[in-house]
Amino acid sequence: MTAVVHDAGRTGNVDPRATLVVADASDRVSVGSVATGHDAALLATGGGRHSDIARAMLSGLSQAGVRRLVVVGGAGSLVGLR
Repeated sequence: MTAVVHDAGRTGNVDPRATLVVADASDRVSVGSVATGHDAALLATGGGRHSDIARAMLSGLSQAGVRRLVVVGGAGSLVGLR
């Protein structure tokens, strides 16, 4: 499992079994390079750039051969939960 964050200083409570990677979810090339070798992706973002991030995620995941994307809302409520 890989946990991708935009800012390493704001990771919250990441499961210690996850590999932590800093990447830009709004950049399809960045998404594709991180997603290569994974079966699925989970998108839980905040802020107002949802459409830009969704387009980049779909494009990058497609290039990486990842066929499943799960999108969740209310990501801020997940901080600190395991």
